[in-house]
Amino acid sequence: MEQNKTSFWNRLKEQAPNLVPQSGTPGLWKLLGDRLDFAKARPAAIPDYEFRRQDGRGGEHYYVLKNPAEETYLRLSPKDFYLYGLMDGHKSVQELLVAYFHKFRAFAFSRLGSLVEQLREAYLLKGNPGHLFTGTESALNRRTLGAKLGILFRAFQHTEFNIEGLDAFFERMYQGFFRVFYTRPMAVLMLSVALLGGVLFALNVQTGRYAFFRAHNSLALGLPFVILVNLIVITAHESAHAMTTKHYGRTVRRAGFMIYLGMPAAFVDTTDIWMEKKSSRIAVSWAGPYANAILAGTASLVMTFFPACPLNPFLYRFAFLAYFGLVMNLNPLLELDGYYILMDSLDIPLLRRRSLAFVTRGLWAKLARHKPWTREDGIFAVFGLLALVWTTWFTLFSALIWQHKVNKTLRLFLRTSDSGTKFVIIAVVVLFSLPILMRIGRRFFRAVAAIRHQADIQRRKRAVETPLSLDEREKLVASVALLADLPPEDRKAVAVRLRSRSMRHGEVLIRQGEKGDRYYVIQHGRVQVSVRDELGHEQSVATLGPLDSFGEIALVKHIPRTATVTALSDGRLFSLDRSDFETLIGFKVGIAEKVDRLIQNRGFLFKLPLFSELPPAQVGLLASKLIPRSVPPETDVIKQGEIGDSFFLIKQGACRVLVLGKGVELHEVARLKEGDYFGEIALLLDVPRTATVRAETPCELLELRKEDFFRLLGDHLFLAKNLEEASGRRLEALKGRAAA
Repeated sequence: MEQNKTSFWNRLKEQAPNLVPQSGTPGLWKLLGDRLDFAKARPAAIPDYEFRRQDGRGGEHYYVLKNPAEETYLRLSPKDFYLYGLMDGHKSVQELLVAYFHKFRAFAFSRLGSLVEQLREAYLLKGNPGHLFTGTESALNRRTLGAKLGILFRAFQHTEFNIEGLDAFFERMYQGFFRVFYTRPMAVLMLSVALLGGVLFALNVQTGRYAFFRAHNSLALGLPFVILVNLIVITAHESAHAMTTKHYGRTVRRAGFMIYLGMPAAFVDTTDIWMEKKSSRIAVSWAGPYANAILAGTASLVMTFFPACPLNPFLYRFAFLAYFGLVMNLNPLLELDGYYILMDSLDIPLLRRRSLAFVTRGLWAKLARHKPWTREDGIFAVFGLLALVWTTWFTLFSALIWQHKVNKTLRLFLRTSDSGTKFVIIAVVVLFSLPILMRIGRRFFRAVAAIRHQADIQRRKRAVETPLSLDEREKLVASVALLADLPPEDRKAVAVRLRSRSMRHGEVLIRQGEKGDRYYVIQHGRVQVSVRDELGHEQSVATLGPLDSFGEIALVKHIPRTATVTALSDGRLFSLDRSDFETLIGFKVGIAEKVDRLIQNRGFLFKLPLFSELPPAQVGLLASKLIPRSVPPETDVIKQGEIGDSFFLIKQGACRVLVLGKGVELHEVARLKEGDYFGEIALLLDVPRTATVRAETPCELLELRKEDFFRLLGDHLFLAKNLEEASGRRLEALKGRAAA
């Protein structure tokens, strides 16, 4: 056994001498490095994917992709869909970036990294995504007693029993019988039945002719009968979803029965309707509650016009449960049909989650700072507040009803002498208590998991908050835009004087108008920079993250703080007091001029669509590497045919773009002015310049060298955190859901 455990490493050790590369042959680590180099990857789209273009709000559109074999779906923006269409297995990531740049005139580093990750997770690229560590952790966890109990607990919560071949069955049912119900005459008839039946049912309830829980005056017979009728109602409800899905020509991916919180239920998976337009999706969600109304109305008509019908006790229970299901499913505050109808109508994915997040976090900050409201802000506020009110009311109401029912059931249990009735009472109490107990248990286990998660976060924070070594501090100083040009000896002096402190979510770190006494560098965490205008209204102007810095303007210009900086998360900062800042930095690198230049350059880059998709921290780092160049008139800045290694921005002046004609003469093909740029393709490819750019007037240019561009961005392009956030946001929007 021990030999098996170590055989891999023994074999690797034995083969190590053979891994030394021969002359001209790449070694093992070079090959591994090439395989892991994202820029050299050649993603390939699967050959048989389906897609539909969908119209969104405000004239915008998006695409929904489907892998028919894996039955996975993904929503993509038009820009992402363009990139996916280029993934043929032959183009490298670098070539995809160039193609995107030519199409949209912007760098798509982070976009492409997150897109590839999403496509892999959705099985829309050739080659299955690997989850080695997740699978290993899961296999190890299954050995523990807690994991085994968790599996049993989850089985009672939600276990599906899928019935194969039901899509073909639903297709035959639709074509053979239900198709006629989707014609206009039948639609009018069904609407009439639903409306009239509702009135007649109310009249039948008032007569008190039918009992709900008792059958033949026996609770032992009545309660199981009610459970059976409820299962029939749910099955009819789900079948309506399925029939409407088939009406629009889509597939019912899965269907069958399930145990949900210990109770029997039916389900159909109508996710494939996401390939259709919004009105079709709303129709599928509406079909279930509408079927409840039609069938309950039909039952009410029979009870009213055929009072002697022996099926009336069954029809009464059926109608009652159908109307109850109608009301519950159309409540948009529950994540049932009404919620999905509202979500599709507003075209806002994850409406409930985002609304509750806005109400608990963003709403009060907006009110306190008098920030302008968007359409989505208003929707989130109204829906989130209603959801909180509904949840509170329903919890209290359920507790009161449950207390009343328990007292009534106990009195009945003590009075009755029928053993069958007692057995049924016990069974019903267990059945109806089980979902509540399971919900409590689920919340308990979630709370335990949350506590463990928070403890893990605290352990990670302590690891992060471990004092950095002097070398690590020097590297941090070298990575900060404002300090990057300090000579090594000065970087070391600054690193020695840096003082570390923690920050807490919501903490105001500096306040506009106050005297400035420290300069700050963010080690980890995020902060928001906001500016207050003459009327006292605060507006957010930037969000800063790791390696960003703030507070230098007040120290350099000897003025009060020009902005308020508030912590958006827990984190850690390094700081220098005023005297250290002035001694070590201010008089060494012309800091006042550099601050002015950095602010101007950063604002200049932010205005360019070319850098619109780069995070602010990266733009700030790039701004620190811009080299000012003064160019006299009639000077060639770049020449056609030479290999480019720099990119230029025109800060002032004008230039002409010239190309060689058939002879040796240069012909003007374009003019560039302030705010324009040229030579950008040199940042991506080692290709000859395609034109000569000549200064027409005295020009002030900003130059960015290729090596600086990639050195600064290389460690920031494809951060796992960015990939996870982007994947969760988009995949959740199209998460497979079974219509309730």
